[in-house]
Amino acid sequence: GAGGPWSGSRSEPVQPLFRVPLLVEDRDAAIAALARHRVTTGYLYDPPLDVYAGEVFTDPSPAPGPAAWFARHALPVDPRRADQVISVLTTLGARPVEQPDERPMERGGLGGEGFGGGG
Repeated sequence: GAGGPWSGSRSEPVQPLFRVPLLVEDRDAAIAALARHRVTTGYLYDPPLDVYAGEVFTDPSPAPGPAAWFARHALPVDPRRADQVISVLTTLGARPVEQPDERPMERGGLGGEGFGGGG
């Protein structure tokens, strides 16, 4: 395949290093729907380290709400396939996430506590 031994895979095309984050309302449902159409995302963004690893491993973030919100809604997509993915998501009835109306609270976590109204 393209890239030969440098690509790490001889049967699959080389994957781009960077991804375009599409902000979707229900990321897990979008991933499942895309998988049924043979579109894989590859990886997901992690929430702030202190949210899942705890204060034993890192200093607490002063405001993890925005990062947790982003991790919850960001769907990483190959930029070369972004138009195709958006088309599939639109056809399947997936919706882009609405931006939060309120500023994040000081210590929001994964459940959406960092923004008014939840996730």
